[in-house]
Amino acid sequence: MNNDVILEDETNILVCDYIKWWLFQEPDNFIWEECPKIHYPNRLMLCMRFLASEFENYYDNEFQTMVAGLNISSHTAFPHFMNVCEKLFHDGHISWGRIVALYAFAGVLCQYCIHMNMIDLVGNICDWVVVYCHSRLLRWIINHGGWNSLIDFYERIEERKLQNVHWNLTLFVSKTLMLLRNIIFPQMY
Repeated sequence: MNNDVILEDETNILVCDYIKWWLFQEPDNFIWEECPKIHYPNRLMLCMRFLASEFENYYDNEFQTMVAGLNISSHTAFPHFMNVCEKLFHDGHISWGRIVALYAFAGVLCQYCIHMNMIDLVGNICDWVVVYCHSRLLRWIINHGGWNSLIDFYERIEERKLQNVHWNLTLFVSKTLMLLRNIIFPQMY
């Protein structure tokens, strides 16, 4: 099996896992029964779940407004999906962040379709993500180490978060110590 086919299979599994998981996070705990069978999530799947859900949660209002404004129907869903993809990558710049944004958008779009009783579109949206990744993003993904490089991307983000927490904690402790010093020894400082 060549790398393109392997990558396409990984993309399909990754998007189906994310969408199935994301829809189950809904208040209704929606179970996407048509989802292809996926085994226990691996590290890559967990990374995508975390990154795309964080992205979606951070930009929730923007996503909801955008999806509601698209006026999705079974006839317009694909052109709207492709239009959003084209806008996301309009400048030719591909990054893991934008790929995660694509997955987050797909999750929000599937969520919207569930709420609008267009459940049959969920599988189509997953297919569209796979086709888009394969036709437009495949070379970049391969050239940047394949899907497993998303794990490195995630780990760099987590490392930066820890560094920020450490820095903020250091600043907090320093300011607290200075405040205590000024309270205990007011005349000296």
